[in-house]
Amino acid sequence: MRKLYAIVCLALLSNAYKAQESLPYYQQYLLDGDFLFNPAQYGKTDDVQLNLNYQQQFSKFNDGPNVQSVGINANIFDRVGAGISVFRDSNGPISAGGITAGASYFIPLSSEGDRKDQFSFGTSVNFYNMNFDYTQVNTEQGYDPNLIGTEGNIFMVYANFGLAATYRNLFGGVSVNDIALSNDESIVNNYEPSPIKFFLNLGYDWHVGDNMYFTPSVLVNLNTNSTRLM
Repeated sequence: MRKLYAIVCLALLSNAYKAQESLPYYQQYLLDGDFLFNPAQYGKTDDVQLNLNYQQQFSKFNDGPNVQSVGINANIFDRVGAGISVFRDSNGPISAGGITAGASYFIPLSSEGDRKDQFSFGTSVNFYNMNFDYTQVNTEQGYDPNLIGTEGNIFMVYANFGLAATYRNLFGGVSVNDIALSNDESIVNNYEPSPIKFFLNLGYDWHVGDNMYFTPSVLVNLNTNSTRLM
């Protein structure tokens, strides 16, 4: 029987770190949200997985960074998985939202029927929109020629690709995210696309009893701007 389980994250943070379009990838990884950055993980089990995130930074400020996201994925039939997620991010005059949808395909690596040994590949597409409300910006001079107009909108489309495998309690994956399909030049119409991101993860499920196991793992994040987070 197919099961439904949800992972809910509520975070009220007062320490500063860089705001992003969604929860930082390392948090998604720790919260079992690896399907949010590797489309090969859509439907990796027979369960329906629902992921809900809410994050509020600088909770004492009315316009502090605020992120909400909802994602769901499942094995829809035979060896095919699919997933969809949406998010909203607001930070003062800047607000953003987006939707991601994709699919995956699984190849068994053994004759066991519990899907412990399998290889998968997947792809997804992001539709991303950002809005800047100039009316919320106050300058000391009262007039700034760079703040002409009331609103500015940016719409971009990105593609993502991923590979993943599990075999005898060992698991790993690699994905390439944010490949710009629109506004894909370095600067087009004063818009610069997000750098292409590369994710590599490797881990092992170490069973110490019938109902207990530890999962040491590592996630490496690289991008075309040559930064790394590990």
